[in-house]
Parts: sequence; structure tokens; C-alpha cells
Amino acid sequence: MKSKKYGLTVYLSDDQKNLDQNLLKEIVKFKKKAFKELNPTISFGNHSKQAPPDHHEILHLEAHADGISFISESEQPWDEFKMTIRQGYEHLRKPFSTSGNLSQAIVMALLSWVFTFMAMINTIFLRGWRLEIVKNMALSNGEKTIPETIPNLFTFFRRGLVLIVMRAIYFLPHLLVLTIVTPQLFNLFIDFFWWVWDIITGDKKTILEFLIAKIPEVMVSVIIEFVMVLLYFLIVWPIYRINMIKYAQGLIRGYQFLSPGQIRHSIMVYRENADLVLGICFFYLCINFFCVVSLSLLTTFTFGAAYVAVPFLLVFIRHWPIAYAYGWLATKIQHSLVPKTAHQPANESVVF
Repeated sequence: MKSKKYGLTVYLSDDQKNLDQNLLKEIVKFKKKAFKELNPTISFGNHSKQAPPDHHEILHLEAHADGISFISESEQPWDEFKMTIRQGYEHLRKPFSTSGNLSQAIVMALLSWVFTFMAMINTIFLRGWRLEIVKNMALSNGEKTIPETIPNLFTFFRRGLVLIVMRAIYFLPHLLVLTIVTPQLFNLFIDFFWWVWDIITGDKKTILEFLIAKIPEVMVSVIIEFVMVLLYFLIVWPIYRINMIKYAQGLIRGYQFLSPGQIRHSIMVYRENADLVLGICFFYLCINFFCVVSLSLLTTFTFGAAYVAVPFLLVFIRHWPIAYAYGWLATKIQHSLVPKTAHQPANESVVF
């Protein structure tokens, strides 16, 4: 029986490209005995761009802190997706492998639980905590993450308050439009309720007749709201977040969120890194959706008992992943931020 030939493609992320390739080959041989026995042809490159050699089965390898992972060509892209999820989870979990980071996060979670009944105060502290994580990651290229909690409480509050104020200003136009269109949408809901009631009590008006009568009244409002949400998602949110990353590092002060020059610069940074910024925006939406669904189910199945723990859990399953995502984004767009703003004084003692 003719023995089957194997090829092995090694692909590495940006922070792994400095690994010695000969050393990596030895790791492959000793890590997986089966691969040593098969004596595969080893090549390096991007698996999505590299065509497999004739009569070779390409086996993809990923080197990471916990060892070597192998996936076969036939298992892609599903296994690649699972591997991406696993990598993301490992990145989020790794900072808590040290007792110091874990204890600081637990302290913040307990404080969040204490401040639950003062919702705005709690929000301010959490925003400041997330901002400090972004700063740590940006200035250490992702090496440092969780800040000390108690010594930085005033910093969390001061800088979190700046973010709350600036966020409100950035999204004020959207809130004004929402205030105008919401009553019309609410009236449509009430009219729909009475239409259902009329059907139950014997009125024969069809759904088509109802829609013809009511939709023109709210169509303009729905379109306006849709356009505003789209503008928020594609323009306002990215500009605000990029300014937030600059503020986290002390590259701008609070009042400079509203500076035309800084807004223009953030637009330029956004254009250069649109895929990364929008990717984080999508991740933000996914995390929020996951939290709403998972915590709602948890509260329902425990008959409301788990609601007491929700503020504590949110620190770990919502605020930490979001802060880490912003910090990761900061490390990726740093090349676009620093050259244009490095000349500005970094003064964290000034709020505005």
C-alpha cells in the first residue's frame, strides 16, 4: 500500500512571526508523535493564500502560548472559526491567570455591585475603569491590562465622568430625533392594539386596511430613525471611540472631543483602519446581545434570584471584554494616532 504524503503549513499571527522557524519545526516533531512519523513537508505562510502542493494534504498549525494546535484542510472553515473563538477566549482569560489581576477585577465587580442602586455613579466608575484598561493596553502593547482599583477610584470617576458628558453631547442629535419619532411609533403600537381588540370583538377590518391607513403616518419617522442609526453606527460611533482611545492615553484632553481638528484627525484614522474599527463595533453589539440573552435566561430560570448577581457578572462578561476590545484596537491603530498627536501634552490631571 502506497504511503500517503503529508504537507504541513505553519501560519503565525503578527506577534508570533519572530519565532525561530527551525525551533518551530522541532516543536512540531516532538509535540505530535504522529506528525514526526509522517515526516511532513513543512512550509510557512498564510494558509488562505497558499495553494497545497500536488498530492499533498495540507495540515494547518497554530502556535500559541499553550502549545500547538492542528486542523486539517477538510475541517475548514468551521474549525478555523472555532479556533478564532478559542483564541479570543484565551486572550480574555489570560490576564486573570495572575492572582493580582483577578483580585483587582473582583474588587471592581464588588464595587459595581455596591453602586448598583446609584446607576449613574456605577456607570461613571465602570467607564473610567474601562478607560484605564484601554490606556494600559495601548501604552504597553497589550502586556498590561487590569488596573489597581482602590488607588485609582478617583481617576475612574473623573475620567468616566468626562466620557459620560462627551458621549451625551456626541449622541444628542440622535436623542433629539428619537424624542420626536418615538411618540408616533408608540401611537402606532396603541392603534395596533385596538385593531386587534376590534378583530376579537367582531370588526372585520383586514390587516391590509390597517396598514394602508397607518403606515403613511409613521413611514417618515421610521426612515429618519433608520438613517440616524446608520449614521451613528458608521460615523459617530467610530469617531467617538477613536477620540476615547486618544483621551485614554492622554493624547487629548476632555474638551478636545469637540475640537474640529481632533474630529478631522479621528476621521482620518477611521478611514485608515475602517475594517478594524467596524469589527470592534460589531463585537460590541454581539457582546451586548449575548449579555441581554444570557442574563435574561439566567434570571428567568432562577426565578429572579440571579438578578442580585447581575451587576457583579456584568463586569466580567460585558465591561471586561469591551474594554479589552478597545484596548486591542488601540494597539492596532497606534501607528495612526501617535505621529499626528504626539506633540500634544499628555496631562491626566486636567479634566477639560
